[in-house]
Amino acid sequence: MKHKHTLGPTCRAVLKLLEQKHSYAHDSTWFVQNTPDVLVLEAGQLYAAFRRHGEFSVDVVDALSRLFTALDRDMYLEVGVPDNIWRHFLPASFAVGVVNGEDRGSAKFKDMFIGDHLGYDVENCRMFLAPFPKNGSWVVYTWDFLCREVGVMDLAMQNTTITQSQWTHDDTMQALHTTLFECIDNFFRGWEHAPLSWTYVHHIMLGAR
Repeated sequence: MKHKHTLGPTCRAVLKLLEQKHSYAHDSTWFVQNTPDVLVLEAGQLYAAFRRHGEFSVDVVDALSRLFTALDRDMYLEVGVPDNIWRHFLPASFAVGVVNGEDRGSAKFKDMFIGDHLGYDVENCRMFLAPFPKNGSWVVYTWDFLCREVGVMDLAMQNTTITQSQWTHDDTMQALHTTLFECIDNFFRGWEHAPLSWTYVHHIMLGAR
């Protein structure tokens, strides 16, 4: 999944170190997290992701999802309002697992919604985000529980038409939406939201190109 980006000086320094490690110690461990399950990233994986025109793997995006979750949690804890956390970052392995037909009732899926590692009650969030690799790029599917909208943000669909985006994404959106509410039924009691009467929103005008 290729991307373009501009690197700052700190990022360039880290990338240079990764490049050195990649050349002779690409399997050296750079990232380890044991909760909710073991996620290990090696120098070669990080170099492949963050070099120019690099490709993000599912494991790298899962690590980023955990990072964003921790940043949100710590920010709200610092100001004393942990119940104000309003968005929940699902890992890329959620959407990939759905498409691959994995067991929605498994401990792997449960850990995406419940557990002390999250540090907040997911049912209080009003926005869910799920990254997914599609057609050689990464897209993000969103659930707005206030507006009852399922959205998709796909840079490859910018300056196209809603019809084109629908052809590309509606089947995946439906599968993820159905599974999300299966998980809600499996892991929660008394969730006030139902899967019916949601609108699909295709964001094809995200801003400057």
